[in-house]
Amino acid sequence: MAWSQIKGYAASNVSWNLTRITDLVNEKINLMGATEWANLCTKVKEIEADYCKSDRVVDMITETFVIHVGDDDSEPNDDKSSSEMATSSTNTASSSRFHVTHDDLMEGVLPLLFFIF
Repeated sequence: MAWSQIKGYAASNVSWNLTRITDLVNEKINLMGATEWANLCTKVKEIEADYCKSDRVVDMITETFVIHVGDDDSEPNDDKSSSEMATSSTNTASSSRFHVTHDDLMEGVLPLLFFIF
């Protein structure tokens, strides 16, 4: 969001000289006051809160995600249940099953934290 404001400022003063564009970027960064940065941070927090709300809905819909590696869609075993697949002799190394949960996907991901001084 801040970058879009900086790009807009630079674009309105374009002379297509890399040195001039660099100067304009630095100039806009220096012109942005505490209020402008605070407004941007508030907007980012609102967007993040919206993502968190929608993320819960996605979690409820897709609690478990199963990937069948090596399975061929044309095989007639599409009617097998998960338990049948687990005990099936065709479930070899070439057709392994992996269960990926939300926690697995979010490993190492931390929420954004903003500090306004």
